[in-house]
Amino acid sequence: MKKLIKIDGMMCAHCQTRVYDALFGLLGGTVTVDLQNNTALVENDSAVSEDKIKDEIEAIGFDVISVTDL
Repeated sequence: MKKLIKIDGMMCAHCQTRVYDALFGLLGGTVTVDLQNNTALVENDSAVSEDKIKDEIEAIGFDVISVTDL
Protein backbone atom coordinates (compact mmCIF):
# COMPACT_ATOMS: atom_id res chain seq x y z
CA MET A 1 0.00 0.00 0.00
CA LYS A 2 1.24 3.46 -0.88
CA LYS A 3 -0.85 6.52 -0.01
CA LEU A 4 -0.37 10.27 -0.24
CA ILE A 5 -2.29 12.15 2.46
CA LYS A 6 -2.95 15.89 2.14
CA ILE A 7 -3.23 17.43 5.61
CA ASP A 8 -4.39 20.88 6.67
CA GLY A 9 -3.12 22.56 9.81
CA MET A 10 0.52 21.49 10.06
CA MET A 11 2.56 24.60 10.85
CA CYS A 12 5.78 23.53 12.60
CA ALA A 13 8.18 20.67 13.27
CA HIS A 14 6.13 19.68 16.33
CA CYS A 15 3.05 19.25 14.11
CA GLN A 16 5.13 17.23 11.67
CA THR A 17 6.28 14.92 14.45
CA ARG A 18 2.76 14.43 15.80
CA VAL A 19 1.50 13.43 12.34
CA TYR A 20 4.47 11.10 11.83
CA ASP A 21 3.94 9.42 15.20
CA ALA A 22 0.21 8.97 14.60
CA LEU A 23 0.65 7.47 11.13
CA PHE A 24 3.59 5.28 12.09
CA GLY A 25 1.69 4.01 15.11
CA LEU A 26 -1.32 3.17 12.97
CA LEU A 27 0.38 1.86 9.84
CA GLY A 28 4.04 1.14 10.53
CA GLY A 29 6.15 0.84 7.41
CA THR A 30 7.70 3.96 5.94
CA VAL A 31 6.19 7.35 6.76
CA THR A 32 7.47 10.63 5.34
CA VAL A 33 5.81 13.88 6.44
CA ASP A 34 6.48 16.93 4.26
CA LEU A 35 5.77 20.08 6.26
CA GLN A 36 6.19 22.49 3.33
CA ASN A 37 3.66 20.66 1.14
CA ASN A 38 1.38 19.58 4.00
CA THR A 39 1.51 15.96 2.92
CA ALA A 40 2.40 12.57 4.30
CA LEU A 41 3.54 9.63 2.18
CA VAL A 42 2.93 6.21 3.69
CA GLU A 43 4.23 2.91 2.35
CA ASN A 44 3.50 -0.41 4.05
CA ASP A 45 2.23 -3.94 3.48
CA SER A 46 -1.09 -3.71 5.30
CA ALA A 47 -4.36 -2.31 4.02
CA VAL A 48 -5.94 0.33 6.24
CA SER A 49 -9.13 2.12 5.28
CA GLU A 50 -9.14 5.78 4.31
CA ASP A 51 -11.62 6.45 7.12
CA LYS A 52 -9.26 4.95 9.72
CA ILE A 53 -6.41 7.15 8.46
CA LYS A 54 -8.65 10.24 8.56
CA ASP A 55 -9.84 9.39 12.07
CA GLU A 56 -6.26 9.01 13.33
CA ILE A 57 -5.13 12.37 11.90
CA GLU A 58 -8.26 14.23 12.98
CA ALA A 59 -7.92 12.80 16.52
CA ILE A 60 -4.68 14.77 16.93
CA GLY A 61 -6.21 18.01 15.68
CA PHE A 62 -5.53 18.17 11.94
CA ASP A 63 -7.86 18.00 8.94
CA VAL A 64 -7.39 15.49 6.14
CA ILE A 65 -8.03 17.08 2.76
CA SER A 66 -7.50 13.92 0.70
CA VAL A 67 -6.06 10.41 0.70
CA THR A 68 -4.77 9.24 -2.67
CA ASP A 69 -3.64 5.70 -3.58
CA LEU A 70 -0.36 5.70 -5.48
